[in-house]
Amino acid sequence: VLKTLVAAYVERAAPVASQTLAQRITTPLSSATIRSALAELEAEGLVEKAHASSGRVPTPLGLQTFIDQLLEPRDLGPE
Repeated sequence: VLKTLVAAYVERAAPVASQTLAQRITTPLSSATIRSALAELEAEGLVEKAHASSGRVPTPLGLQTFIDQLLEPRDLGPE
């Protein structure tokens, strides 16, 4: 969920809603399951709400976790 949230956040530069995540995650999860996962990520300090009715955004700790643990390195081309 965190990996998909960070990717969507980087693409849009806007808070990400659970419905957006449900559409992007390859494993079929309900919106309720995604909201529960987001609540856990928020409790761990990895995501936060920009304001009460918005989607979630990654925190600096969430972005660092994404880079350290979830980002899949690729070989650089000759350019």
